[in-house]
Amino acid sequence: MEGAIAVLEAARCNVWIDAYETRRPALVDEFLKVRSMQVLPLPKLDDLFDTASTPPFAYTKTFGEVGQEPFCMLHTSGTTGRPKPISWTHALIGTMDAVRLLPPAEGDGGLAPWTSLWHKGDSLYSSFPMSHVRDAVHHDTSVRTESLITC
Repeated sequence: MEGAIAVLEAARCNVWIDAYETRRPALVDEFLKVRSMQVLPLPKLDDLFDTASTPPFAYTKTFGEVGQEPFCMLHTSGTTGRPKPISWTHALIGTMDAVRLLPPAEGDGGLAPWTSLWHKGDSLYSSFPMSHVRDAVHHDTSVRTESLITC
């Protein structure tokens, strides 16, 4: 629990989001007893993707304005001390997405970039957690299905 609290404090995270109808991990219950956080429910996935009943959200910032702002917060494993937060910026995610724009290169064996199946307007979903750097790198820009930390 000490490591979890250290990451939350270092990242200045004060909001915990619980997934719909999922039992909150015991660790979260424990650190909420000693660290005050706003706890919000995450709507069901069907509700999030329901474009008919979801009002539009006017996002007016440009990529230049948010490039260095956090897209998500991850953390190290803590094997060399307390876990430390790692901020992934919108610019980093944009760079990962831009991989699909790279032309074929000599020696690639015809292997297409891992984002080559992404198209404008696609919705991407992965059930793998993004709470640890290894998981996030392995599973692209995943959405965590159990609980999310937002800052």
